[in-house]
Amino acid sequence: VVFSGSCDVISTLLKIESLPIHMENERQLTSYVNRVEVLGRSGCLPVAYAEAAANHMLGLLSLKFAPVWPAATRAFAGLLLPSSSSIVVEKAILNSLVSKVESVLSTEV
Repeated sequence: VVFSGSCDVISTLLKIESLPIHMENERQLTSYVNRVEVLGRSGCLPVAYAEAAANHMLGLLSLKFAPVWPAATRAFAGLLLPSSSSIVVEKAILNSLVSKVESVLSTEV
């Protein structure tokens, strides 16, 4: 696979990270997360970008801000779908998911 052109997934992740988590920002935050989903479904993300985006979406699921959870879940799925990603990308994203689950399980009392 040859990648060409610009990819704004990293700048989109930075926008998500810098946006204060408040109800008044819910629409804009969800819009940025939806942009990550679209980029993920395109199948054109390099492995490192897809892995960074997947980790970021998993991180959003740990926020105490439920309105963003459905969009983050869809974006994660969009990054993982076999029709939109390579085996290398799928393995990297699944490794991220396994690490997050193990982390959550190890912190439970």
